[in-house]
This record gives sequence, structure tokens and C-alpha cells, in this order.
Amino acid sequence: MTTGIISDALENAWLNHVLRNTAYTSPGTAVYAALFTSNPADDFSGTECTGDGYARVQLQGTAEWNAPGTTRVTANTNAVTFPTATGDWGTITHLAICHGATSGTLLYYCELTASKVIGSADTFSIAAGEIDITIGGACGNYLAGKLIDHTLRNTAYTTPGTAIYVSLHQADPTSAGDGTECSGTGYEREQCTGWDAASGGATQNTGAIDFGTCTATWGTVVGVGVWDALSAGNYLMGGTVSANKVTAAGDTFQIAAGALDVTLG
Repeated sequence: MTTGIISDALENAWLNHVLRNTAYTSPGTAVYAALFTSNPADDFSGTECTGDGYARVQLQGTAEWNAPGTTRVTANTNAVTFPTATGDWGTITHLAICHGATSGTLLYYCELTASKVIGSADTFSIAAGEIDITIGGACGNYLAGKLIDHTLRNTAYTTPGTAIYVSLHQADPTSAGDGTECSGTGYEREQCTGWDAASGGATQNTGAIDFGTCTATWGTVVGVGVWDALSAGNYLMGGTVSANKVTAAGDTFQIAAGALDVTLG
């Protein structure tokens, strides 16, 4: 089929859930596949099929999607078969995954690899494994798995609340958060609870994140991470800094308000 695009509405809900302590309630089993004759787009403005026996198909939790683990990917485990058409549905060009049997919220959408004309007595079916959902962007493997489970597999992920901490790294933390974290006298992760309301699948810190003064070298900072604990914990997201910074005793390190940009995708 093709790889699903995450809607801005869902990305915003995720960011607010993880970083802003604003819970996004799992859709539970109210997840449905829908067919469109034009691109749903992020604003859900496309033309969905209607009438002549058409109805969305429910995708019920863990039975319908592969467990993502740390792969950042899930796919449908069973065929998704729509009712037999009793009339002309038109030319199907796009698939959407929605929260709701009708209307509701757009979660994912994708263009079909080949459009399909559906007429009376036709049955449209998508084979198992043909709908791929991947989370990219700043998101770490742990968080990607939790968000997929929370949204598609009816497995709740509780917001970290205010336990959001930013770390400095001497190597790109990558999706596993395995880049070498800075260390040295006086270094520790800094709590950050101020984030802009997510928009367009992105957010930024609203206040400066001040790591204070180095009392010994912390190494060369090349990346930052976001965690759900002051030490250890789970790596949520991160990336590289715009310019590497060599730290030495007496230096200060601060991330200015609005300088830590987080984008999901």
C-alpha cells in the first residue's frame, strides 16, 4: 500500500501529552479505516466515500496492529475489508485512519500506490501488512513505541507530567538515546516544563534552560536529549545542536527560550 503520514492534529496531541502534561486520551478501539477519492490532507478536507453500502472499517486495538517494540514501525496484522459496494464509490485514491466511525479526528493518511475504481458489487480490501505507520522526526524509539501503542493498539501511555528533563551529549543521542551524555562536576539534566502549545506538529521551549556554570569540563556538546527522569529514565526525543560547544571550567551553558525546537513526523 504505502506509508502513512501522521496528521498535524495527532502530532500536536502527542507533543502536548508528552511535554505539556496535557493528556491525550487513547482512542481505544474507536479506530477506523476510511476511503477517500481525494487527499484528506492535514486539515481533513478530502472527499470521503459515502452511500451505496460504504462504511468505515473498525480496527480494534492489539489484534489489528503489530507491536512496535523499539522499531518505530507498525503495520496492520489482518486484511482490512470494506463492505461490498451497492453502487459507484468513485475512484479511491487515499486511505485514512480516523478516530471515530463517522467524522471524528484524522490520525493518519496516505495515497494508495495505485488508485482503484469501485463500482457496484466490488469489494475493496487491503492485505495484512500493507498499511505501514512509522514515527520519525525527533522521537526516540521508546517514545515512538509508546505513542503507537497508545493511539492504535489501545495500550495507554500515561503522560510523564512535569518530569521532563533536558540533557547534553558529546555524541548525537540518536533514536535510542545512546549518545555519550556529558558528565563532570556540576553537570546534571535540567527540568523543562515550559513549552509552547503544539502547532503544525512542533513546539519550542518557552523559557531558557540554564545548566549553570561548569566547574570542570563537561566535554564538547553536540546534541541534546529529553528524558522522563533526572537520571536514567527513558529517552523521549532529541537531536543535534546548531553549533558544537566546547565546555571548560568557568563556562556557562544555556539554551535560550525558543531555541529547542521539537518536531514529530
